[in-house]
Amino acid sequence: MVPYQLVLDLLRRICGIAQADAIDAATAKLHAALKRAGMDPDQDGPLLLNILGIQNLSGPRALASPEAVKAKAFASLRQLIVRASRDRPLSLALEDLHWLDKVSEEFLGFLGEVVSSTPMLVLATYRPGYRPPWIDKSYAGQVALQPLSRADSLDLLRSVPARLDEPITEAIVAKADGNPLFLEQLAFDAGEVDEGRSAGTVPDTINDVVMARIDRLPDDTKRILQVASVIGRRFSLRLLRAVWQGAAPVEPHLAELVRLEFIQERFDAERTAYVFRHALTQETAYASLLERYRRVLHAAVGTATEAFFEDRIGEVTDRLAFHFGRSDEAEKGVDYAILAAEKAQRRWANSEAVAYFEDALRRLKSMPDSAPNRLRRIDAVLKQCDVKFALGQHIEHIQNLDDIGDIVRDADDPRRRATWHYWRGYLRSLTGKGLALAIDDCRDSAAIAAAADLDEIVGFATSSLAMAYSFAGRPREAIDAGEQALAIFEADGNRLWASRTLWHLSLAANMLGEWETSLAYCRRALCAWYRHRRSTVTSGRLVAHGLGAHAARRSAERDQVLRRGARARALSV
Repeated sequence: MVPYQLVLDLLRRICGIAQADAIDAATAKLHAALKRAGMDPDQDGPLLLNILGIQNLSGPRALASPEAVKAKAFASLRQLIVRASRDRPLSLALEDLHWLDKVSEEFLGFLGEVVSSTPMLVLATYRPGYRPPWIDKSYAGQVALQPLSRADSLDLLRSVPARLDEPITEAIVAKADGNPLFLEQLAFDAGEVDEGRSAGTVPDTINDVVMARIDRLPDDTKRILQVASVIGRRFSLRLLRAVWQGAAPVEPHLAELVRLEFIQERFDAERTAYVFRHALTQETAYASLLERYRRVLHAAVGTATEAFFEDRIGEVTDRLAFHFGRSDEAEKGVDYAILAAEKAQRRWANSEAVAYFEDALRRLKSMPDSAPNRLRRIDAVLKQCDVKFALGQHIEHIQNLDDIGDIVRDADDPRRRATWHYWRGYLRSLTGKGLALAIDDCRDSAAIAAAADLDEIVGFATSSLAMAYSFAGRPREAIDAGEQALAIFEADGNRLWASRTLWHLSLAANMLGEWETSLAYCRRALCAWYRHRRSTVTSGRLVAHGLGAHAARRSAERDQVLRRGARARALSV
């Protein structure tokens, strides 16, 4: 499942951005849409371009937590939609919400908060059992679609361009039992077969009837439909041409598939695209392919996509992970799965990120135990540390880190080794188990990183070492380590990690009874965090990466609260 799929579709549609647009063209269209909405392209543009995968955040924004970036991007996109609806009433038709990715579902709930005060209609379809995020709102309604009556079923059959005799019509109505899709497909099927077909030969299931219709297509037309099914529910003419290996052009066959209502033609910002009329048609065509041929086609689609997006691979890493992951090109499948996971992680789509990482690890199990594959396995574990931390899966991920210990130690790669030790120490400190091991890991990480001039990792390791020392009841050593980390982060302008380190230092100072020192650390931390927050996002809440969410309702009283807390601790001692 591709994270942000619906969000991306909405953003592209509102801005008129085509998937094939060059970076400059897509950026210009986004900026124009923001200006029409009275928004600032310099302020809101980078965040939305980051969501599109067109541009990575840099400068102060790059230090913001992924959750905060996502929150601000959501706010900008909602503002863009709301202002667009005020120029012209907006109608959003959303199909199959039960297949929606979690991040897009979250955005729909966020958008639903303002629908009642906006000239906007959101109409969605979903299967029983799914619960939309806005369904409890007073302005939301739900209509259960009942099977068609006999009279409505007959009306639908009459609308299909196929003349059916009465016995076949009655058999179709009885078999379909009021299911509109089944009725339609049965009618097409009956209209395409030879005259004289008996009522007893009507297929029993909708899959049977769709497969029967596909099997009756001419060979090249059928193969084009199958190739298209590998590309996806929506596919571009350009990509289909690149993958198609036949001698004849694809356009006449596509025209026939449109006429037979297997697919529909769409125009996406001056480029021709097609979409399967029903997801079931795509699924049935895909299932009709032999497994080995499917894998060949997935590789061909991935290769063509790489060529089309050579200068902006970041936009399509999720698609490349999907196609190469279902091909025989195992190394590309793993590499793109890791890239797609990192992309999902930057967008705070943590569940999807974990799924990509786990897919990479599963595939690596069946690949040769080569040096490059060992490094891939290390990366698939290390790069999901932030995600596992955000999901609270600390103990589970300590085990994952322990499992790759031998190959990390054997790897001649200081950065990976230092990162592995740092995360083991950090997570062990948080769980409160194995503090001696945590201290050893943090020390090892700092030593390896220092020898390799990896100052940032030295900072991470010594900051974590300060926390481990504090939890182990060694406050003086915690302050020594924390001051070393703080100097690195302040020199680099990393206010987020500086504020985290100051928290460790404040705790250690409290343990020593040095109350004024502790208060000074707290003031510096608050100052660093406020500057960090102002330079990144203003989403209405404070979010600290690695520390969780901290409400900030009475900022003017913070210093007084800190002083009272420090004095209370002094009295209790």
